[in-house]
Amino acid sequence: MTVKAPDPRLDRLALGLLALATAFHVGYAGLLALSPQEAYYWTWSRDLSLSYFDHPPLAAWTIRAFTAAFGDSERAIRLAAAFHSTVFAVFLWLSARRLFGSRAALVALAAGLSVPLFALGQVIITPDGPLLSGWAMALYFTVRALDEEEPRWLVLAGAAAGWAMLGKYTGALLLPQILAVLLLDARGRRKLATPWPWLGAVLALALFSPVVVWNARHGWASFGFQTTERAHASHFRPVLVGRFLGLQAGLVTPVMLVLLVEAVVQAFRRRADDAFRLCFVFAAPLMLIAAVVSP
Repeated sequence: MTVKAPDPRLDRLALGLLALATAFHVGYAGLLALSPQEAYYWTWSRDLSLSYFDHPPLAAWTIRAFTAAFGDSERAIRLAAAFHSTVFAVFLWLSARRLFGSRAALVALAAGLSVPLFALGQVIITPDGPLLSGWAMALYFTVRALDEEEPRWLVLAGAAAGWAMLGKYTGALLLPQILAVLLLDARGRRKLATPWPWLGAVLALALFSPVVVWNARHGWASFGFQTTERAHASHFRPVLVGRFLGLQAGLVTPVMLVLLVEAVVQAFRRRADDAFRLCFVFAAPLMLIAAVVSP
């Protein structure tokens, strides 16, 4: 994997687009009443806990940070969404720039800003916000660890994975994904012989420990709800596959959905290239699990 030389003009354009999108979304976020789901998470934030029944606590903790600073308005509550989506976009752009150069990073960021899902993510606060901001940071720090032959970056990758796990249980996929990236790369295998990736994993689990403590105190209620109870209550119906695909097409647009699937296919075909293989390992497992489970 070769680091591409940045293009300052394209980089300024990319960051300018993100700043405009964020300002626009924050501007109109205060004009809309909270959805029931957002009001639910806001209620969490007013009674801080180590975790909650439905999800881990980071969305609530972030809401509390912004409402403590700016008051209990719709816009202040939704600054939590703008914060996480902006962190996600910045680190995704940084990763794409390092892997493929400034032009590809600009195209990737512009494509992301253009889809309805990103607009929703900048306005509506849900546990997906912290999940995705942690995912993007973990991707970037893993890329840096490989590019710079500096295993200490893997400690930050572990911290980012812990951040994502504090947002949503799906973040637990990041640790095996990072391990797979390291195992499939000669530079990564050398780093596994150092303490840094293992310290990163320990840090991730330490950050997630409040959720474990909360569950231990409450009869493992949240773990059970998100695993065995959901499995027992779920019944596959073919009609749900169509609904699922239709929803995805609506959230990212049909054209972008096709391009995303094609990108994963091409990353697999070009997996001999370090950059494409890394992208495939970070993207494909979560996409596959979501496609199988969501319908």
